[in-house]
Amino acid sequence: MPEQKSVRTIHIDLNKLLEIGNLGIRRAYVFSGYGINAARDERLNTFDIGGPLQITIVPPLNGEKQIEKSKKAFEQWIIGNAFRELFEAQEMFANEIFNILLHVEIAQGRMEPLQGKKNLSDFQRKGIYEKLSILRRDFGLRIKLGTHLRSINKARNCLTHNRGIVRKREEASGRDRLTMKWRRLKFAFHGNEGQNVEISAAKIPFETPGEGHLSFSVRDRQKSFLVGKPIVLKPEDIHEICFTYVLANTQLFNGLKKKLKQLGIMK
Repeated sequence: MPEQKSVRTIHIDLNKLLEIGNLGIRRAYVFSGYGINAARDERLNTFDIGGPLQITIVPPLNGEKQIEKSKKAFEQWIIGNAFRELFEAQEMFANEIFNILLHVEIAQGRMEPLQGKKNLSDFQRKGIYEKLSILRRDFGLRIKLGTHLRSINKARNCLTHNRGIVRKREEASGRDRLTMKWRRLKFAFHGNEGQNVEISAAKIPFETPGEGHLSFSVRDRQKSFLVGKPIVLKPEDIHEICFTYVLANTQLFNGLKKKLKQLGIMK
């Protein structure tokens, strides 16, 4: 009788995989929204979480200036934590993508299970940029937003490790400033008579100057902050930065699907 080859079945839940990355983005967006809105709410001026007969940890804030200063610092703290959520969620996403690809390598006989286990352990201990480099080098998965993500992470370092003040180590070489870069949607109206008007949030509601059509495109936005100065971002900046991570995860996800098709795992 002819020798029968064993067949291994691989089940990959791509929706569950994508949720790993998207959950972190949603958490960053929602939690930063709660925090920023609270920091900017004039009615919210109390921070006490103790009950009666408790030792005083922080004395009451005196005067509007002291309260305003405290709430601005709180907003920075919230934004730093939102960036950390985005950063760590992408690490989890990259880990799971690598794990899937290792299982395919093992199932198709190109790697021994013990070697796969070691490779996964080594991969999980690396930083996010080295992880993305390995996914690009070994499997062809590319993110075209590496510069953007690095700049956001530099801002995160300042927000979480230096109370929002730009450090010399985060600046662009010799420029005495940190430049953040992210992606945004650009909306525009194109009139039948040749008008081209960019629609910004300040122009909402927007009244068209005649007949025409609307368009949108994805463009870069950047902001620079001098060394020794605080990082100050608007709520709409946080919205766009979360959108940038959606784009980055989508690029990784689409790269994975393309690779699985090449390997015969997907049709």
